[in-house]
Amino acid sequence: MCIRDSNDLASEEVTIHRKWIMVRNSAIGVLGLLFVTSIVLGLFANSQRIKAENQMKLAQANFLMIAANKEVENDATLALRLAEKAISLIKPEDTIILSDAYKIYAENALYRAIFKHSDGVNAIAFSSDGTSILTGSNDTTARLWDLQGNQIGKDMKHSGAINSVAFSPDGTILLTGSSDKTARLWDLQGNQIGKDMKRPGEFSESYRKGIYTAAFSPDGTKILTGSRDDTARLWDLQGNQVGKDMKHYWIKAMAFSPDGKTILTGSRGNTAQLWDLEGNQIGKAIGHPYGNYRLAEVGLTAVAFSPDGTIFLTAAEDNIIRLWDLQGNQIGEDMKHSDLQLSLIHI
Repeated sequence: MCIRDSNDLASEEVTIHRKWIMVRNSAIGVLGLLFVTSIVLGLFANSQRIKAENQMKLAQANFLMIAANKEVENDATLALRLAEKAISLIKPEDTIILSDAYKIYAENALYRAIFKHSDGVNAIAFSSDGTSILTGSNDTTARLWDLQGNQIGKDMKHSGAINSVAFSPDGTILLTGSSDKTARLWDLQGNQIGKDMKRPGEFSESYRKGIYTAAFSPDGTKILTGSRDDTARLWDLQGNQVGKDMKHYWIKAMAFSPDGKTILTGSRGNTAQLWDLEGNQIGKAIGHPYGNYRLAEVGLTAVAFSPDGTIFLTAAEDNIIRLWDLQGNQIGEDMKHSDLQLSLIHI
């Protein structure tokens, strides 16, 4: 029996170890190559998928543009909507489709500006039959328009900005409320009807002058005005005050009940108050809590009755809307918006 010396054994172990390392390294190399190959193939496949998707989107965009160009003579607005959808599918460098879409926009009358004042417009209203529009502006004029943007009659002029406008329920009389401390009635040709509805007295503080909200009663026989002089007033159509002043701090919103027998005012003082037509308070003032807001930061900005007049809404600058019964009890939980300056509510 041949006995191998220790040197031979050591040499054989080294050889085996080297072979194992070579096999391992080869395996690692193969695995690395397979990994790199799979990445390359994956990237290629992904690029091909993206390319295919882009080609599909481009085909869809072209189809939409063909449909838009066919539709443009019948309905330019629909054609523009189709073109907008086509643009959303393409890349910015696809200038042909962008050019076609712009052409539809540039060569068609898709809308028409009708509020042609020389300063900001503060108030707008539709007539009850939807055929005319009334606007009031900082340029101290109110104007009546048809739906094609043509002015009807002459300018209705105040000496201050016009803050509120309204149609009578039958659409035959117009109402304007102005910073010049007056509310006025007009016929549809712009001629004043009756005398000014003007709050009495003079104030040196100009910021306290002015009527900021005005409305017809549901039957069209009375006018309600609200002012920053802390009063709401009721008037007949001849400009005579009906009942006494309704004193409420800085009135920012008001409404008639559907039957015209009750008035609701909303105050910068963060309260709402119900009144009868003689100017008497009904029940207690209804308040929104100030919470973390200072007095200067809050206030009721909108009020509205339900159609049956049994409940009403109040909205405040603290982003909260509340529903109340006529006894001043809150109904349900607070309704909240995520931002301030609520200006319109409707039931």
